[in-house]
Amino acid sequence: MFLREIPLELIDTPKQDSRFCRDEQWQKFIEKDIAKEGVIYPILVKLLKNGRFLVVEGETRLRAAYAVGLKKIPCYVDENLSDENLIVYRVKLNTIRKNTDFIGLARDMKTLKEKHGFKNAELAKRFGVSRSWITKLLSLNRLDEYDKMLVAKGEMTVTEAYRKTMPNFPEKPFEACGCCGKKAYYEDTRSFRLCSDCQRALEKVKQRKDAKRRLRIS
Repeated sequence: MFLREIPLELIDTPKQDSRFCRDEQWQKFIEKDIAKEGVIYPILVKLLKNGRFLVVEGETRLRAAYAVGLKKIPCYVDENLSDENLIVYRVKLNTIRKNTDFIGLARDMKTLKEKHGFKNAELAKRFGVSRSWITKLLSLNRLDEYDKMLVAKGEMTVTEAYRKTMPNFPEKPFEACGCCGKKAYYEDTRSFRLCSDCQRALEKVKQRKDAKRRLRIS
């Protein structure tokens, strides 16, 4: 692997975006930063047989460089990166991001399984997670586009999405929490619903009140 500046016109992006949903506000922020400071952190690219390059990591920076009119961008060039390891590398980078793109992660897991012959147990061992977690991730590929968007925006958890893909799973109301507004599935049908976080917070308040009441009685 070596570092060099490469003209943007020689760098290709994957046929399928590695991210299912891109954050436009974050993209604008990166564009402003690159316009002011330039590209501080080089992107990672793979050298192709035709002499062009394929971006492996750093597509947001590449898009920003195009937007602000840069002609070249610093790149780490890997000459020997296989298609399999390219996806493995992308998965690992996705999992350490602050906001993991679970739908993009699910698509890459599916590719590793169907195109490169990985079993669920092998994926779990390769990425240091449980087999059940791999099963849940792969289930995201069966969601419709609307539910995928909910997962991408953090409005539906991976576990909730997995349960929805299970056969004969009963539909539950999907509504906003009456406290924080977060959308989630609920077991009951009460008119006022709370998400799990608000329920835990309410329970803690009740416990503190009970403790104070017991102290006054004693």
